[in-house]
Amino acid sequence: MRQSVLSSILALLVLGKPHWRSLAMAFVFMAILGVTTGLLAFLMGPAIQFVLSGGTEGLSLVSRYWPGVEALPREKLAWLLPGIAIVAGAVKGLAYLGQFYFSGWFGGLMVADLRKQFFWNALQLKPSQTSKLQLGDVLSRFSADILAVEAAATWTIASWLRDSIQVVVLLCVAFFLSWQLSLGLCLAVPLIVFPALRWMRKLMARMRESQVGQGIVAAQVSQSVTTLRSLQAYGAEAFEQRRFEKCAAQTSKALMQAGWTRAKGPALMEMMIAVALAVVLAGVGRFAWLETEVLLSFAATLLLIYHPAKELGRLSQLAIPAATALERIAAVAPPQEEKEVKLPLKVASLKIEEGIVFEEVGFSWGEKEVLEGLSFKIPHGGITALVGQSGGGKSTVIQLLMGFEKVQKGRILIGGVPLEALSVQEARSQFALVTQEAMLFSGSILDNLLLAKPKASLAEVEQALKVAQLQAFICQLPEGLETRIGEKGLQLSGGQRQKLCLARALLSDAPILVLDEATSNLDAQSEREFQMALEEAWKNKTTFVVAHRIATIQKANQICVLEKGRIVESGTHAQLLASGGMYADYCAG
Repeated sequence: MRQSVLSSILALLVLGKPHWRSLAMAFVFMAILGVTTGLLAFLMGPAIQFVLSGGTEGLSLVSRYWPGVEALPREKLAWLLPGIAIVAGAVKGLAYLGQFYFSGWFGGLMVADLRKQFFWNALQLKPSQTSKLQLGDVLSRFSADILAVEAAATWTIASWLRDSIQVVVLLCVAFFLSWQLSLGLCLAVPLIVFPALRWMRKLMARMRESQVGQGIVAAQVSQSVTTLRSLQAYGAEAFEQRRFEKCAAQTSKALMQAGWTRAKGPALMEMMIAVALAVVLAGVGRFAWLETEVLLSFAATLLLIYHPAKELGRLSQLAIPAATALERIAAVAPPQEEKEVKLPLKVASLKIEEGIVFEEVGFSWGEKEVLEGLSFKIPHGGITALVGQSGGGKSTVIQLLMGFEKVQKGRILIGGVPLEALSVQEARSQFALVTQEAMLFSGSILDNLLLAKPKASLAEVEQALKVAQLQAFICQLPEGLETRIGEKGLQLSGGQRQKLCLARALLSDAPILVLDEATSNLDAQSEREFQMALEEAWKNKTTFVVAHRIATIQKANQICVLEKGRIVESGTHAQLLASGGMYADYCAG
C-alpha cells in the first residue's frame, strides 16, 4: 500500500505509541520553544523602535499588557528589554535541547520495536513466500530501509511537531498584531503548497524506484557470494561482473534521478516562500496607519516564520524515503490469516495414539493441482514412508502437515483433532523435522542443539547425541560442545551435519519424527551411519519418512506410494515388491 508523507508520519506515531511518554516530553519542550519564539517576535518591534528613538518611543504596544512600563526610568528599560530577550533566548535554547533529547529517545525506542517486529514477521513467513524473496533484498529492507525509518522517526516527527507549533504560534502573533496583513499572508499559502504537493508525489515515485533498485543490487551480491564456487568453476566471473554492473548502473540512474528531484524541492520552496514574503512585505508599507512597533513586530514575525515553514517543506526529504521504506518493510509479513490468534489446546487433549489421518486432502499451487483426494493414515508408534516421483506432491504433504501451508480441501487430523483447530505453535510442537538440507547456524554445537529445547539439561543433550551417534566425535573435539561449526555448519561433514540435526530433533521430545529426504545429500557411507542412528532414534516415536532412496524406507511398517496427488498403493517393502506394482517398478528403476 502506497503512503503519503502525512500518512507515513501518522504510521510512525502509531508505531511509537508504546513510547508516548518520551514524545509527550518532547512535545512539552516544543511548546515552550514555540511560545518563546512568539514572545521574541512580539518584543522585536518595541525593542527596535525603543532603540532607534533613543528610548522615547516603542513601548505603547507593550504597555497594553504591562501597565506602567512607560513610567519606568529609561536607564532601567535599557537593561530590562535586552534582559527579557536573553532569558527568552536561554529558555528557547534549553527547550531545543530537551526536544532533541526526548525525540531522539523516542525514535530509538520506536525503531528498536520495528526491527523486532520485522524480524518476527520474517520468522513467520511461509515457504511459498520466502521462495519469492531474495536474501539480499530482505537484508536491504532490514538495514537500509529501517535506517531511513529511524532517521524519519528521530528527526521528521520532531521537526513536524516543533515547526508546526512555531508556525501556529507565530501566525497567532501575526493575527494579533494585524489581522488584515495576516490574511494577505494566508492568501499567499497556495503559492507554496500546490507546487510542493506536486513535487512530493514525483519524489515519492523516484525514491521508491531507487530503494527497490538498492534491494536488487544487494540481492545480486548475496546470490553471487553464495554461488561463488559455481561461478568460479564455470569461469563465469566476468559474466557475473557485467551482469552486476548493468544492475548497478540502473540503480545509480534511479538514485541520480531521485537526487535531482530531491534537490529541486528546497530550491522551489526557497523561491516560493521568498515570493510570498515579498508580496506581504510589499503590502506592509501601505498600512501607514499602523504603529511603527507593530509593523516592526509583524515584519519580525514573518522573518521568524520563514525558517520553520521552510523546514516543514523540507520534511519530505526524510519522510518520503521513510514512506517508501515502510511500504517495503510491511511487504515482509505473513498472510493476514496467519495473524489470527487461536486459543491453544492442551497437549493432553490430543490422543496421540490415534495417529495422523489425511482425509480427502486437496491442494493446488496456483492453477497447478498437486494433491487431489489424498487419504491415508500414519499409525502411532510406527514408521510410515511416502515415496513417489519428483513433483508428485511429497514435499507439499510435509508443508501441510507442519502448517507451513493451509489445507484447501479435506482435513488433517492429529491425535483426533483437526489441524485447523490447533494453533500453529501447538501443532508444530508435535513434530521434530529433519530436512534434506541441514539447517544449522553459525554458533556452537550446543547453541544448535538448544534451539529445540532451550532449557535442556546437559544429561538430555548427551543422551540425544548418544542416540544420534555423535557423542564420540564431539568428545574428540578440543572445545567439545562449545565448538563453533561455521555458517550453515560447513566445518562439519555432510553426515555429521545430518546427525546433529537428528540429535536436535530428538532433544525436542516431540512425539512425531519427520524426515524429509534426510539422506538424499549423503554419500553411501554417511547414509549407512545415519541409518544406524535412525534405527535407535525412531524407537518409541511415530516416524514419517519422505524419501526416494530405498535403503531409507525398507524397514518402514507402511510404505505409501504417491502418484498424481493420490495414494495408489501401500504396504510393507516385501508386500509391495510382491504385488509388482508401481513401487516394484520404482525399486527396479
